Amino acid sequence: MAFVSRVLMPFAAGLYLSFLFRVINALIASHLSEDLGIGAAGLGTMTSIFFLAFAASQLVVGKLLDRFGPRRVQAGMLLIAALGVGLFAIGRSLWLLTLARALLAIGVSASMSSGVKAIVSSLPKERISLANGWMLAFGALGAISATGPANAVMQWMGWRGLLGLLALLTLAVSALIYFVVPESQSSARPGSTIVRMPLRQIYSNRDFLCIALVNSLSIAVPWAMQSLWAAPWLKEVNGYDHPMIVNVLFVMSCTLCAGSMLFGSVADRLGVRGIATQTVFGVAVAALLAVEILILSSAPLPAYVLWGMLSLFGGLPALGFAIMSELFTKEIIGRISSALVMMNFGITFFVQSGMGFILSLWPHPSVGPTPRIAFEIAFAAPCALQVMAFAWFLWRGASRRKATAQALWLRTAAVEGDSEILPP
Repeated sequence: MAFVSRVLMPFAAGLYLSFLFRVINALIASHLSEDLGIGAAGLGTMTSIFFLAFAASQLVVGKLLDRFGPRRVQAGMLLIAALGVGLFAIGRSLWLLTLARALLAIGVSASMSSGVKAIVSSLPKERISLANGWMLAFGALGAISATGPANAVMQWMGWRGLLGLLALLTLAVSALIYFVVPESQSSARPGSTIVRMPLRQIYSNRDFLCIALVNSLSIAVPWAMQSLWAAPWLKEVNGYDHPMIVNVLFVMSCTLCAGSMLFGSVADRLGVRGIATQTVFGVAVAALLAVEILILSSAPLPAYVLWGMLSLFGGLPALGFAIMSELFTKEIIGRISSALVMMNFGITFFVQSGMGFILSLWPHPSVGPTPRIAFEIAFAAPCALQVMAFAWFLWRGASRRKATAQALWLRTAAVEGDSEILPP
C-alpha cells in the first residue's frame, strides 16, 4: 500500500499531466486557428514540437535519473513545465506558442522514465508489466480530462484561463512528488561507481533497436491522431460538429486508458503461464495493423468504434517498457527508458508534423473541406513504415528462435556424442 500511495500515484500524477498536455491542442486547435490565424502546417509543427522537444530531452533525462533518482528529477522538471504552460496561456504569436510548448514538453519529459525507474527499483521483474500498465492507465486519464472536462472549463473561462489553471496544477504535482516520494535507493551516492552506457551504444543494440522501432511507429499513429489530427478528420471528412468531436475524443481517451491497463494486465497474467511479453507485443501490433486497414478501407463502422479501437493501442508502451526491463539491468534502466521515450516521441513528431505538411498540399479548409484522400494519404504513409518495422520484428524473432533451436541441438548432440547428425 505504501508503494501505491508514495511511489505509484505521485509519478502517475506527473504522467497524467504529460498525457493531458500532449493532447490538449486537439481540443483548442480550432480556437488557435480562429484567434491567431494558424494554418494546418503551422498548427502541425507547433503542436508536434512537443514530441521533438520531449525526445531531445531524453539525451540528459536518463543520465539525471540514474544519477539523482526519479524524485528530484521529476519534481524539478515539472517546474519547467509550469513555466511553459503559463507562457502558452499568454502567447499571441506562433513563435511564442511554439517556444512555450517546447518548454512544456521539456518539463514533462521525465514523467514516464521517472515512473519506470521508480517501479523497477521498487518491484520484482514479474510485477513490472502490471505496475507500468496501471501507471499508464492513470496517466491516460489526463487525455480523458483534455476532452469533456477541459472543454467545460474552457467554456467557462476560455482556453487561456484553462491553461493558467493547469499551470497551477503542475506546480502542485511538483510539490507532491518532492515531499511525498521517498528517495530512490538506486540513485547514485557520492563516491559510488556509475554505470556508463552512451546512447550510441544503446541504439546500436539490435534487440533494443528492433523493439523500439516497431513500438515507436506503432504508437506514433494513435498518438498523432488523438493529440491533433482526429479532430480535423472528424470535422472535414465525417462532418461532425464540435460537441460530437469532443465526444469521440473522449471515447479515444477512455480506450487509451483501457489499453494501458489491458496490455499490462494481460502481459502479467500470460507471463505467469510462460508466454513471453514479446509474444503479446507482436499480437497487439498485428491487431493494430488490422484496425488501421479498417480505417483506410472506410469500414462501415461508427466513428466511436474505429477511432476508439485505434486509440486503444496508444497503450502499447506498457509492453515496450516491460520488455526493456527484461533485457537490461535496473542500474541502467533510466537511460534505457529515456532512449525508448526519445524514439517514441521523436518518431511521433515526424509523423504528426509530416501529416500536417501532407494535408497542406491541398487547399486551406477556408477554401473548402479537405478531401478524404488527403487524410488517407497522410494516415497511410506512417502505417507503411510501421509494416516494415513489424516485418523486421517478426524476422528477427524467427531468427532468434532458430538460433536457440540450433544451440539446443548442438548441446544435445555434444552430450550424446553424436557428431554425424546434421543440424536441422
